Amino acid sequence: MWNNFKDEFNKFIKKLIDEGYITNATNYKKGILDIFAVISDIENPSLELLYKKKQSELKDDWKTTKEIIEYVFRTIKNNYGIVPKDLKDMRLFTVICAMFHKFGLGRFNFDKAFTWFILRIFNSYSGTGPMFTDLKKISNAQSFPECIEELTRGLAFPSKEDILGFSIGNKATSVLKVLTYKTDARDFIDKNIKVIDKGVEKHHFFPKKILGNRKDADLLVNCVLIHKSTNDKISDKPPDEYINELNITEDDLMKHLIPLDQRLYSRGRYRSFLDERAKIIVNTLLHYVNNLKNGDNKINLNEIYS
Repeated sequence: MWNNFKDEFNKFIKKLIDEGYITNATNYKKGILDIFAVISDIENPSLELLYKKKQSELKDDWKTTKEIIEYVFRTIKNNYGIVPKDLKDMRLFTVICAMFHKFGLGRFNFDKAFTWFILRIFNSYSGTGPMFTDLKKISNAQSFPECIEELTRGLAFPSKEDILGFSIGNKATSVLKVLTYKTDARDFIDKNIKVIDKGVEKHHFFPKKILGNRKDADLLVNCVLIHKSTNDKISDKPPDEYINELNITEDDLMKHLIPLDQRLYSRGRYRSFLDERAKIIVNTLLHYVNNLKNGDNKINLNEIYS
């Protein structure tokens, strides 16, 4: 069975890499196989059980799996700006693919499902147990609203203090990407470059060099998604210097969820800057999640900054 299947599987993995959803086969192969097992049998998703199926059944299941993965990955990227490689983890995508398979286009609602997705990023899976618990909830749910209610039950919304505690390397930084994608944030220099474009990376709004050995230099709230070339031009200049030099406007800063009080851009006000930006991110997140629940996949920055 594997000899007949592996070439097609590897071809599909390469397609996902080429389209920018994942980075390499080694890190994501198991995740794709997990989705295959879930689509094949959500009540008992097991790779071992796949081997016991007839080849005709496996072909049908794999065809369905590919169609669901391509549709779900593409829709999440287009609607919310995030892909599996942003999380470096396939488990949330495994669960949302299972949800989509269970309820189909007619009953499944991406905006409402994504409210769960965001909350789950802040309440990360530890091991595989919680993921299988969520899969069981999907299997038992009689309706899509019931499914979302069960999946989100007990998931905590992040506080300002939580946001202040996340590092740039934390999965929570991917939510910043979602929010700034929805505000249409652009590179500080090349305004044609969006936060999801190639070459855009996580960089420090206050360059690390000017902060010295501070432990709070590598925090999510000090992160901006800009192109590497722009970050190189900024180098070790403080914000109150490079913002003027690069003609970065208030509109540019708002779209990156940066406080507009220019007094916060000096090195001596760094902690105050972090505090104010954390408030903006939490308020934007709450605003966006509430909009998603009401079927509105938008962020109104004027509401946030007023």
